Amino acid sequence: MNAQICMTSNKKKIQDQNIFFCVLAAFFPLGSSIGVTIAWGVLPLVAITFTLLNSRVIYTKGLVLFFLFFIVLCINYIIVVQYVDYKERININLILSLVGCFYFCVCFFSSSFTIDKLKRAIDLTLSINVLFFLIQFISYYVLNFYLDYSRLSGGFGARNFHDTLFRASGIFNEPAEYSSAIICLISIRYLLGGYINKRGYLSLVTVAMSFSIVGIIQVFCFLFLVNIKKIFRQPMFIFVMIGCLLLLVACFNDYLLQRYQLFIMGGDGSNNTKIDTINYFLQNPKYLYGGAGLMGYDLFKMPLFFQGLYDLTFWGANITIFGVFGGLVINILFLFFLIRNFSFQKILIIMLCLLKINVMIYASYWFFILSLIMIVDFNKKNNYERRIY
Repeated sequence: MNAQICMTSNKKKIQDQNIFFCVLAAFFPLGSSIGVTIAWGVLPLVAITFTLLNSRVIYTKGLVLFFLFFIVLCINYIIVVQYVDYKERININLILSLVGCFYFCVCFFSSSFTIDKLKRAIDLTLSINVLFFLIQFISYYVLNFYLDYSRLSGGFGARNFHDTLFRASGIFNEPAEYSSAIICLISIRYLLGGYINKRGYLSLVTVAMSFSIVGIIQVFCFLFLVNIKKIFRQPMFIFVMIGCLLLLVACFNDYLLQRYQLFIMGGDGSNNTKIDTINYFLQNPKYLYGGAGLMGYDLFKMPLFFQGLYDLTFWGANITIFGVFGGLVINILFLFFLIRNFSFQKILIIMLCLLKINVMIYASYWFFILSLIMIVDFNKKNNYERRIY
């Protein structure tokens, strides 16, 4: 009898991990067929199955939100498929967007969902990603062994080298992706709990260790915003942060100068593609007014500058996807949602994440957007006061 109770209890504990599997699916971007199968098949299926087994109710709000997003994306698809030049990936990208939206709407708006479960899910997901990152970092800099998770699992390999500089990225394709994912997870964790735990600080350290310029800037901005009360009370913190920033600039002076020179000469693909994308839209009215939809990017079939389609922050990506009119409407509505429900400090933290969390093809987009909605619902139920800081 006791053994049966124990087995039932263990089964219940496993099913309670539905939110963890849901969140992990969004932050397991291993660049290979195995990674795609796990992130878009196994983990979402497990999350949905455990949610249905563990929940008596899927709330109407979740289904309404899913159908709202479904209608918006399908209308956009019907419009852009009439004129876009490259349609090879638009169908699969639409499906990926809807799959990510669906399993987050089901798991987050179920009766088994709790804020504490979401906190634990974020902590576990952070631990897994940080572990993969540290193993890769130590393997290269201590053991002189290049560990590429993508290539090991049958993929094309991650972009870890910038000239001779090795930049670890864990199971992500490049350091900037790792950095933005970690900042996203820690930001939501902070918005849920109002503090950063030891795991969060360790995660921020790994972002700096990735040598991603965007990531390092995000870490400094995030720490500044989180500690803004202390900084105003004790201005010495400002000098400490400025000192650390100057030290980093001194350490990476040659690298920063090289990136600047490449940008000026038009050789920095990461930044110049954004400018070329903007120019292309300005010269093509159909794209400007109707958007490019979820066209995606194909290295072998599309111009290089199409890489910049979804790399223009959340606000710019809305315009490249839905066109200038549709994008502006979405931007205004979302900004109104933020102003109405979050303090100025928290809005700035959210804006920091939206530098890279910008397109619904990735499940991390739905994690971030729907987490904000869940935080607002939780605060309203608990009558939390809206504060400036």
